[in-house]
Amino acid sequence: MARGEEAVDKICDDILTLFDQGGTLLNINIINAQQILAANENPDLFPDLVVRVTGFTAYFCLLTPEFRKLVVDRIFGCIKLFPLSNRKKSAIIIVGFFLSHIVGKRVCTTMSLKDEFLKSLVGQQKDGKIRFALDDHGDITHLIKRVDPRCREVYEKLAALRSPYLPAVLLMKEVDGALEVHEEDIRGQTLEAYAQEQGPLDDETLRQVAFDVAQALRLLHSTQPPIIHRDVKPQNILRRENGRFVLIDFDAARLYDADAGYRYPAL
Repeated sequence: MARGEEAVDKICDDILTLFDQGGTLLNINIINAQQILAANENPDLFPDLVVRVTGFTAYFCLLTPEFRKLVVDRIFGCIKLFPLSNRKKSAIIIVGFFLSHIVGKRVCTTMSLKDEFLKSLVGQQKDGKIRFALDDHGDITHLIKRVDPRCREVYEKLAALRSPYLPAVLLMKEVDGALEVHEEDIRGQTLEAYAQEQGPLDDETLRQVAFDVAQALRLLHSTQPPIIHRDVKPQNILRRENGRFVLIDFDAARLYDADAGYRYPAL
C-alpha cells in the first residue's frame, strides 16, 4: 500500500476509518509477495512459512491447493488495488478488513474456513511421517508421527519425562509394523526460521538458546541409559510463543551403552 512514513500514516488512517465506521476487528499482515509465489510453486521448500488465511494462521506448506490459491489470489488482488513500484521485492501490506472482499468468489465465514482447513489436516502426513489429531471442536490437539520401530526405547524414555525443554510424548502404539508416536504440538517456529526473520540474534537470545538446549540435554543424559540426540541443529530447536526453546526430533536419537557404544550406531 505504501512505504516509509507514508505507510505508517496510511495504516493509522485505515484503522481510524474502520472503527469510525463501526468495525470491531482489523487484521494486518505484512508478507513478501515474491516468497509467497515461490512457495506456491514449491511448498516443501518453505516449511516454516506462516501465513494468515481468513481468521486463522497456518503453515503455508500444510494448506491444501485450494487454500494456497486463496492466499495467492489475495496477493494479486492487493497488487491490483494498491500497485507498488518494484513490487516483486516489496513487502505488501494486506489489511484483512478489505481483503475479505477482494477475491469475493464465494462467501465463507471465518469459522467455516478454519474448520475446512483443520478437517483437511486429519490424516494428512507430511513426507509420510506426520499428521495431526483434532478434538471435537476441530482444534489441533497433538501430532501423530510414524518412526522407525528401533526408536521405541528412546520414545519410552521420553514418555517418562516432562520438561518445558522437550516435547511431551503422550502415547505410543504399533501400527502396520511402524511405531506411531503421539506427541505434543508445539506452536512456534524453528530457531533457523527465527534467525532468518530476526537477523543476527542478540546476546540475551543466544544465552536463552544455550540455556534451554543445555537443560534439555542435561535431562536426556541423566536417563539410564542416557539418550543421545545426535542431531542438534537450528532446524531441530523450536521457539515457543513464550520465547523459550525446545529440542525436538528424536528420530536419530539412540540410547548409549558405556560398554558397547550406541545401541544402534547406524542411522
